[in-house]
Amino acid sequence: MRAGPSGLPISASTVYTLWQVTGLFSLIAGFITRSNGIRLTWLAWGCAGVAMVWTTTPDTSCTVASAFALRGLNLRPRVFSTVHTAAPQITVQSQIHIAAQPDGPAPDNVRQLGR
Repeated sequence: MRAGPSGLPISASTVYTLWQVTGLFSLIAGFITRSNGIRLTWLAWGCAGVAMVWTTTPDTSCTVASAFALRGLNLRPRVFSTVHTAAPQITVQSQIHIAAQPDGPAPDNVRQLGR
């Protein structure tokens, strides 16, 4: 077996493929089984990926990457308040609507109660 460029006994493409398979398996298995251990594995996999990207990013670009990643993050709680300046105007009108009755004979599908 031939060693990779960093002295590992496997190639870089094999390590990357295993990395992807581990993440995909952890995501799917954690969703299906709802196992906290597998979910923590997927969380650790994601944190390790973020750490690897962060450590290999040049120092001049870290600030820009942080600005994009944290865009819209606000630690203050949102407060929603609505100010009503006047009481609502409510009008109540009692009305009875009776549908127009036909002048002809009663339909044959109407039966009187108690007969």
